[in-house]
Parts: sequence; C-alpha cells; structure tokens
Amino acid sequence: MGELLESVARFFEDDGWAYSRLGNDMLRAPCTGEHGEWICYARALEDPPALIVYSSCPFAIPEDRRLEMAELLCRANWGLMLGAFEMDLADGELRYRTGQAMPEGGFAPAHLGKVIYENVLAMDRYLPAIEAVAWLGSDAKSAVAAVEREDG
Repeated sequence: MGELLESVARFFEDDGWAYSRLGNDMLRAPCTGEHGEWICYARALEDPPALIVYSSCPFAIPEDRRLEMAELLCRANWGLMLGAFEMDLADGELRYRTGQAMPEGGFAPAHLGKVIYENVLAMDRYLPAIEAVAWLGSDAKSAVAAVEREDG
C-alpha cells in the first residue's frame, strides 16, 4: 500500500473510523449520518498522485426514476464546490465523488479531513432528496429545494 493510502488509513484511525482495505489502493469505511448509512471509499492514485473519495448511495435508483434523479443531481451539483454527484444510468448506482491531486509534500491531516468530510457531509445532506425522488415519487426541483431550504 502506498504512502497516500497509509496517510488516509492513519486519518481514519485517528478520527475513530472503522475501515477495511480493498486491494492496494482503496479503503472502505461505513458511514452513519443524520439521514442514513452508506459506504465511503477512499482510493489513492499513484500516477499522478491523487485522492478520490466516493460515498456510495445505499440503494440503486429504480429504472423508472433515473431520469428524474439525473435532474436532481444536476440541480444539487450546481451549488457544490468540491465534488459532484454521479449516477450510472445503466444500473442506477449513485455516488458522490470528491478528489484532490496530492500537493507537494503530501496531504496534511486537516486537508485529508476536508476532502473526506466534504464527501460524506454532501451525501448526508442530499440523501433525503435522493430518497424522496427514488421512493416517494417527488420531483427533483422540489426535493432539492426542500433540502437546501432546510440548510439555509
């Protein structure tokens, strides 16, 4: 396992996260937020060195709701600065992605925390809107507006 992934593992340990290793370049950590539970993945790329973090939605989006969900993701992504939601239209897998090229000298723990926490906080923030569109038949515009109104 490379230096970057070791740094992420140390961050997880120091911050009290349970995690497991997936191969030589990825860590898997369960997350529990205010609005649900999901899995977070941290992947360390070696060339060029970068950290990619994914929060994987705990369910696949039903096929008949994927176009409405695509609109929700576009609306949510509009205001997000450090990451983006993405969905595989073929199988309904949805995730939030943050990424950062490794700075000269490596990542400081605070910088790792920013990349990781931006990721899991965005998934937790928008999970109620994702669930409303996927399971309750809500429209994307109303679901995103409800989440963003609650925050603001």
